[in-house]
Parts: sequence; C-alpha cells; structure tokens
Amino acid sequence: MRASGAGRRCDTPRGPGCCEAARLALLELIAMTTGRSLMIFDVEGTLVESTGLILRCWQETLQSFGFEFPLTVLQRHSGQDPHDMLHELLPGPHVTRVLGRIIEMHGKRYREKYLPRATAFPDVRTLFERVKRARRRIALATSASADELDHYLSLLYVGDLVDAVACGDDVQHDKPDSALIEVALLRAGKVAPEDAVMIGDTPYDAIAAKHARVRAIGMLSGGFSRTELEASGCAAVYRDPADFLAHYEETARLLA
Repeated sequence: MRASGAGRRCDTPRGPGCCEAARLALLELIAMTTGRSLMIFDVEGTLVESTGLILRCWQETLQSFGFEFPLTVLQRHSGQDPHDMLHELLPGPHVTRVLGRIIEMHGKRYREKYLPRATAFPDVRTLFERVKRARRRIALATSASADELDHYLSLLYVGDLVDAVACGDDVQHDKPDSALIEVALLRAGKVAPEDAVMIGDTPYDAIAAKHARVRAIGMLSGGFSRTELEASGCAAVYRDPADFLAHYEETARLLA
C-alpha cells in the first residue's frame, strides 16, 4: 500500500519543477492566511482585573513619601509610563531625586500586597481559542514585570495559546511609547504593523499603537470612557474580554 499522497501527479504546467512550484505556492498561501495576522493584548486591566489594585498601591506608595492624591486623579494616569506619570504629578526638581525610590517601592508593595488579589476576567481563554481558530497569532504587550506576568498567566490559563510576549523588563519606556508593541511585533515573527491590532484598556495603549502604526481596540475594564478610548484612536470599544468575544465576528469585519 502506498503512503498517503504517494503517486499523485502534478498537472499542468508540466516539467521537472512543477510540483515544487506548486508546493511553494501552497506554502505562500498558508503564510498569507495564517502567519501575518496578530492580536496584541495588554494584560493588566485588559485580561486581568488589577486596575483598582494598582491605583491603590500607587496611592499608598505616594503617601509614604508625603504626597496625597485621590484615586480619581491617579486613574487618569492608569497605564501610563510611571516616569511620565510621576513627572506630571510631582512637578519640580525634587521629583528626580525620589523618582527611582518611589517606583521601586511601588513594585515591591504591589508584588507583596496586591498581586495575589488580582483575578482573571471571565472568558479570556475562550476568546484566545476563538482568535486561534481564526488563524491569528497572539502576543502580550504589558508593562508588568516578568514575575508579575508569570502570576497573571497562572490565573489566565492561556500560556499554551500565546505566541510572543513583551513585558516591562524588555523595554526602557512603557506606554504610550511604542517599544512594547514593537518588541511584540518582532517576537511574533516580524509581523508588519498593518497586520496587527492592539487590544488595551487605556488611552496609552491606543496612543502606543498609533505610534507603532498598529490599529487599536479599547476595553472599558480599565475605567476610561468609550469617548476617551475612541478619541485616543480605538476603532472599536468593548466592555471586557467576554463582550469582545461576543462581538468577535463584527470586529474581524471591521478590521479586515
């Protein structure tokens, strides 16, 4: 008995290289339909419910340095590079002297006190499985450190579905700088910006996407309004991962 496919005849055009040409054409078609489409997800506030925890941690950390800010003020900076945030919140030359210590203390406090309280939003794995069925790749682009991301992935159960990761340890500047997205594009297989979409919960995600020439989708789960997310460049806005999943087909058409 022949092995499957043995003895198949290459139809026109005939010639010694025709079967190889057909094989290469098929591989090119597969690459076009499966390898060039990428969804890049933020993690904190987008896949994991952590925004309130992070804000309270910032509030406590700043209080320990003698600075008082209500959560409503800190919310406006959710998702922003911490250096940029602190320079905006603490104007004056003294901020440079304490900035590094504030950021270090915030990270330590968050990992010890708040990180264990984070929870996964519902339906994240189901959403990722739907993305995979559509033959798209998945990348994560998050300002979280590598150890924080490991904890989040243990909550999400999606590690086997993720093709590439860019985290805060990989870059010098967080969003709205485009560095995280650019690293994700590179690690996902040098995907072209026009073949990717960024999904995040803050205007800083959308602005970073714009800087990287990547389209953006917004999530209301980070506390920003639909108007704010759309004004920052989001082509569509959904409540959370479950809502995005429910509207996945319409989103795919929108981004086609």
